Amino acid sequence: MRFSSSNSPFSQDDFLPSMEEIQLPLDKKPSTSKKEPHTELKDLFPVDETEEFYDPFSDLNLFLAKRVKQELLREKNPKTWSHKIASILFKEIMPEFTKRFPTYRLGQTALKKTFDKIRYYLDRFQEEKKALHPSGRLNVGYLLKKNLSAWSKKASHTDAHPYQTASQLAMKVSQCIAFINGERPSVNKLTETICSMQRHLLPKKERDLKLPQRSYDLLDKTLVRIQLEELIKQPLLSQKELKESIHARLLELERLQKISNFDDLRETLSLLFAERVHPTLPSHKGLSFVTEKNIKTLLFLAPLQHLSEEELKRNLQAAISYIEALEMGSMPANCPVLKQEIFAFVKEAKLEKTFLETLLQLFVKMKKTPEVWQLSLNEIEIILWRLPTKKISEPLKNFLSYFLASSHIDRPEAALSEIVEETLKNLAKIKALSFSSIEEKLELWTLQHDMVISCLSFPKENLLLQTIAREGNVERALSLTLQAHPELTPWRSFLEMRLAILHKYHWYQKEESSSYQRFLAWHEKTHSSLLEKMVPLMPLDPSRSDFSF
Repeated sequence: MRFSSSNSPFSQDDFLPSMEEIQLPLDKKPSTSKKEPHTELKDLFPVDETEEFYDPFSDLNLFLAKRVKQELLREKNPKTWSHKIASILFKEIMPEFTKRFPTYRLGQTALKKTFDKIRYYLDRFQEEKKALHPSGRLNVGYLLKKNLSAWSKKASHTDAHPYQTASQLAMKVSQCIAFINGERPSVNKLTETICSMQRHLLPKKERDLKLPQRSYDLLDKTLVRIQLEELIKQPLLSQKELKESIHARLLELERLQKISNFDDLRETLSLLFAERVHPTLPSHKGLSFVTEKNIKTLLFLAPLQHLSEEELKRNLQAAISYIEALEMGSMPANCPVLKQEIFAFVKEAKLEKTFLETLLQLFVKMKKTPEVWQLSLNEIEIILWRLPTKKISEPLKNFLSYFLASSHIDRPEAALSEIVEETLKNLAKIKALSFSSIEEKLELWTLQHDMVISCLSFPKENLLLQTIAREGNVERALSLTLQAHPELTPWRSFLEMRLAILHKYHWYQKEESSSYQRFLAWHEKTHSSLLEKMVPLMPLDPSRSDFSF
């Protein structure tokens, strides 16, 4: 789209001009330096002879820009300077100005200069109704979108680095925000936003070449993961709806902040994992002697089943005698050569008098159920943890299942204890995160919608990714994965979600076109009005039949 004025801020060839390029007639910066404050009115320093007046982001300039624009809109937006406008501005602005800037004198020259600057921008935006909100505030998103569209058309035949053009545009837009909204924006935040959009407009080869690798912290990775999962469930969420959906998920994560003792969580995770995975194992009987109280004991005994009763008794007695001596403050001359786990287990039992007898009785019962103890240690562990009757609330089940499934999918052949420990580590990391100030990150990621997947990197040796690349669809990949790893069957829905994300990742990676072109191709049947809400800063493809601007 081309506009009549060659200096239009929305020209396909020009970005929004900075204030240095405007050269208004009265905008000549004084060479005098700032004087010391005075108390007498006649000695107050003229505001238009200060450096602050020529800094668009100073408190002084922001105040004048905001108040002058308010009064202009209140007076039905007059186009030219007049004695009437000057009188109104003096009357409405002077009392507040005097309080806020007691050492400065506000004259008619300064007011007219401010009027001319604001009038300049307002006139520029007159033909573009969407550039300003009805309230008179600048529509920053619309401005960025128009300039990104212009940049994308000449990005392929310019030597300017994307970050250079992003910085320039961010500064120009920042100055415009200062004069129109009377606010000091974050230039760095604007630059990062523009850069994140630019990366999706560059072909894959140029993107990898021109843009340096960025490092993302755990909070970024957590937000992106949730975002992709929400988009798998609801692919056409608008950016606003996507943010709301992620916020709801983050509220669930806040329950971790209330958990003080992760040892209790270890038991709950073990029970839940066993409950989920147990149906995939053969059915076993002969464990009627197992109680919740002696599960830990049996888990300790299982690896020692190759010992005879006499050998076990001798080992345990040696451990007990050694620990008792240490408890009494003496150092035994000989330390029995036993595995560390035996010492740890005996010490945890607090040297109860009946401990050894009880342990040996369980060992004998265990030996009498060879059909169970011939299983792998992991299968024994799952069977034993499945026996307790402790109830877990459905919300907690759903919450913890998500993390257990993730750990198990990553390592399908790992044992229950390994999966539980890995899950506890992940939960501890999430618990340590602060979600109190995530709005900037959330805004940046959700603006990229599906395209955020092009920021990820999966190793080529990832087995699930290889399966997806080979089979080409999620259903077939899911079926083959479950055939190879039936123990993942309880996590079917989570596995399907993971495969769907990898399928989308592979689809974005397999061509050299830009990730935005891949996005448009993925959503080729989606109406442009909905796409605008999904990626509000991206210029729509004019070749689409339903394109409208």
